[in-house]
Amino acid sequence: MRDPRLAQIVADRLHHFDGQRYDLWSYVIMPNHVHVLFTLRDGESLPDTLQGWKGVSSRLIHKSVSVTSIPSGSPTTSTGSSAVPNISAS
Repeated sequence: MRDPRLAQIVADRLHHFDGQRYDLWSYVIMPNHVHVLFTLRDGESLPDTLQGWKGVSSRLIHKSVSVTSIPSGSPTTSTGSSAVPNISAS
């Protein structure tokens, strides 16, 4: 990510339940996606964990980035909001 504030939001979300719902081994935050190595704890769901990371990160990123702070030529969605990193299992 080009903006360190946005990368910090994603990193904070990855660490949020580390040691409780999963064990976070390593991650790399790229400009438009994230690679994560982790082990789920017993009884935890992969889809629920990924959705938690994606949903909360997306809301926080959209909340912290105003339309006026998006540089000209930045990728946008069809609704005009800024592009949000794709967090997926790798």
